[in-house]
Amino acid sequence: MQECDTLLMVGSSFPYSEFLPEEGKARGVQIDLDGRMLGIRYPMEVNLVGDSADTLRALIPRLERKQDRSWREKIEDEVAKWWNLIEHGHSSRPIRSTRSSSSRSSPSGYRTARFCPRTRARPRIGMRGTSGCETG
Repeated sequence: MQECDTLLMVGSSFPYSEFLPEEGKARGVQIDLDGRMLGIRYPMEVNLVGDSADTLRALIPRLERKQDRSWREKIEDEVAKWWNLIEHGHSSRPIRSTRSSSSRSSPSGYRTARFCPRTRARPRIGMRGTSGCETG
């Protein structure tokens, strides 16, 4: 997150502050049901109160895809390395290809997770290939 140009926080107001970009380095947009939680961790340009799924559906048509995908590709590679480290316990093993055509992959086709390190549960894949832990 430190190198992002836009920070989108959805339904969360408690990211670890040491990973946030420096103030003024990124534009901020936050969506939350509770308006009291908006903008408390990072100065947001846009604060939206509402259901995250409905709000994101309304915002998606307004987004423009960047032609330069290098930042996203770098992040996807780092995430794949992280999950390899979590699965195998060390980074000296070669990273096997994570390319997949499975429905549990991100739009680019890279799997982002196999299990949640906190709960050891299988992840569920959300918007744009992000993963969340299934806890129940």
